Amino acid sequence: MKWHTTALALASSIVLTACFLSGEARIQTGTLLADGPVRFCTDDNPPCQTGFREGDGYIIYSGDPEEEDMHLRFEVLTGSGVSTVYVGEAELREDSEPAWAYVLVRASADPSDGFPQFDLILPSCNDRDDAAHSAYGIIRSDAYTCEVRDFAAFRTYLIETYSDRFSDPAFWREGAAN
Repeated sequence: MKWHTTALALASSIVLTACFLSGEARIQTGTLLADGPVRFCTDDNPPCQTGFREGDGYIIYSGDPEEEDMHLRFEVLTGSGVSTVYVGEAELREDSEPAWAYVLVRASADPSDGFPQFDLILPSCNDRDDAAHSAYGIIRSDAYTCEVRDFAAFRTYLIETYSDRFSDPAFWREGAAN
């Protein structure tokens, strides 16, 4: 599938890791993280990007006419000791063909001097083996991507794989693969 190549752009813009993708949007109604713009922060450079409210999600403008803007929508995944954790899908396009990559976010513990700030990571499909993935409707597409076919099962996968690390600041700063 051509949209798998689009994942490389997201992976390199957030962290270089193997990511989860879908050929169709799985979040039906987005949950807003704040009333206005928010900052999505990673350890990359630049470390934070501003997402502006658009409908029931956010848009991050690329600033580069050669690149597409990124659209993000979220829903609550689970609560943790520190804060609520959200699963989000980032709509990616290559030659007008869409794909959706999945991210995890939570309110940042770091102070912000402006908009509300959220830590964002890209969960890695290399964190479990292919046999474990298949139990959750996840199919390895190639070395860089896994396809999400059952979103409810994928949500369960995320909770079972990462919930013990949701309260750990290092998880949000160093990425899911650590």
